[in-house]
Amino acid sequence: VRRSLCFSGGSYIPRLVRVHHAQTLARFSGAFSFEASPSPPLTQQREFVQFWSKTAAAPDPSANQQGAAEAAAAAAAHTAAVRNRTTAATAAAAAPPPTAAAKTAKAAAAAAATAAAIAAAKATLASVHRHRRQDKMSLAIRGSEGMGPAMAMFAFTIWQSFCTTGIVYGWQPLMLILKQEGAIRIDAGRALRTAIREDIALNMVFVSGAMANILGGVVGGPIPSPKVGLALGNALLLVGSLILGFAPPSSDALWPFAYFCQGLGGGIVHFAMMNVGNLFGRKKGYVMSCLAGILGISAMLYQIFYGLYFAGMSRQSLFVLHSIILLANFLVSMWLWPVRPFRTGDRVIFEKCRMVKISSEASNGGVGGHANAGFKAILKAAATAKFVTFLIFLASQLWFNRCLMGMYAALLQWKNRVFEDHGMAPLNFEHHLSLFNMSQGLIGSTAIPMFGFVTSRLGHRAAPALITGILSIIWLACILSVAEWPLYVLYIIAGWHRQFFFSAFLNYMTCEYPPEVYGRLLVITNMINGIVVLLQNPQLDFILNSLDGDFTPMLVVMMILASTLTALAAVAFFFERQGAAQAREAAEKDWNQAKENDNDNESCESEETKDTDSDSIDGKKEVSDRSIVPPV
Repeated sequence: VRRSLCFSGGSYIPRLVRVHHAQTLARFSGAFSFEASPSPPLTQQREFVQFWSKTAAAPDPSANQQGAAEAAAAAAAHTAAVRNRTTAATAAAAAPPPTAAAKTAKAAAAAAATAAAIAAAKATLASVHRHRRQDKMSLAIRGSEGMGPAMAMFAFTIWQSFCTTGIVYGWQPLMLILKQEGAIRIDAGRALRTAIREDIALNMVFVSGAMANILGGVVGGPIPSPKVGLALGNALLLVGSLILGFAPPSSDALWPFAYFCQGLGGGIVHFAMMNVGNLFGRKKGYVMSCLAGILGISAMLYQIFYGLYFAGMSRQSLFVLHSIILLANFLVSMWLWPVRPFRTGDRVIFEKCRMVKISSEASNGGVGGHANAGFKAILKAAATAKFVTFLIFLASQLWFNRCLMGMYAALLQWKNRVFEDHGMAPLNFEHHLSLFNMSQGLIGSTAIPMFGFVTSRLGHRAAPALITGILSIIWLACILSVAEWPLYVLYIIAGWHRQFFFSAFLNYMTCEYPPEVYGRLLVITNMINGIVVLLQNPQLDFILNSLDGDFTPMLVVMMILASTLTALAAVAFFFERQGAAQAREAAEKDWNQAKENDNDNESCESEETKDTDSDSIDGKKEVSDRSIVPPV
């Protein structure tokens, strides 16, 4: 036997075990090698008793005299060692049991040793990570695989969006600068040129930029690489800014071309940066809402330029400053953005002074998850009921918003006539137009946290559509009412409606379709947007000429359509939440079933432990009654 096997306990004393045969000794020492302890495992005690009973009852008859002599020598040497250990075990058994203070001290010492081991392991792990970061020459950003790099990329995206995406919609301040510079001046010596034609020519500059901004999705959507899209968009913006800064005032054809370049470049940049929301998981709604909000706020850039211009800066200096900003954005974009677009579940880290994308196995869902979505995959995605329904919602809400923005001056004139018919005071046109223009950008941005909360808690499908429909019904009711105070409510609700509409559009497209598919589907959606914008002037002409400026039929049609779409969105939201509740109940049921199974297993194990304890007590009594003195 390698080490002494000494049973100890309350009902029996340690006994000397001797093996009578060399083969039995080898077998026994190979089978049992646990240390002498106050309470050996019960299973090993039972195995020892069974093994010793068989060995003692059936000695090996083939043992010869040499084997017996070797066994006798081994047993004699082992007997002395066992006697010493038996004496020590007997003394330990006779010692008084440890006190509660001793047990507490022992437990505290064990806890301290465990804490020291954990601290040492943490220190070792920290050292390994520190050397690993030094070897990789990564930037000193703590938690570089967390949200830090993603937040850095998002912050730069916000800045670049403010400088590029929607600056063409800040036309009024830029128009004042161009008028002050004498651009597109129609002098009295040219026949049939009046101040009205001068305003029409200036308005053509804005129309070219606004249409180009819509076409940015058509051009930039199919571009698979965000780096290529950002390079192209910034290059067009740089060309437009330089022309606006250095073109001579008499170059009438250059102004629309420069604004066209700025509008097209801003649209391409905007759609190239949309996939950054895939880095934020369930917080994607906040990101997409911020991108939609900053598109409207970026119109304030030319308002800032207007203030600097009248503070003393020249037109050339202003657009040189803008060109430097665009060039810096271009260089940072080439360093920061990856070649492939971000997908849902991707992460970014800083490594070797570069942003590195770590792709995940998760896909965006929908169709065309592979890198090169073919034409058939695009048609298959566009022919689904999901996309057609979304397209109807998109076209309707865009029609509501564009009619409100493009016809609001005519709507105020119609409201003024209605107020006069009811004996009310006339409206202040300039006051209401200023409030309306400001509400579309600034007040609308206050809905960004609301949209993020809705999408993170209620999903990106039915809930945003439902809230957008409710907002459209409210502002339509405000403009149909015969009072002035609902117009102030209209400015807030219309700004929120615009923010929710564009945020829902961007978030839905990026969540439902992978980048290679939604980039090409944007061609279809932006073509619909362009048609809606182009139909605005014929519609206004029909109302002013055929309906004598009465907007009531148009607003009633809008109200019916908005109510229908809102009701359908409410039904879809109800079934969506019902399905989510059923899925949650099924998950809870599975969890409870698994918990019951675990409890049953624990009860079975406790019963087996009780049976084992009773068997061990019986075995102890049986062994204590027997005198195991095996022959040598």
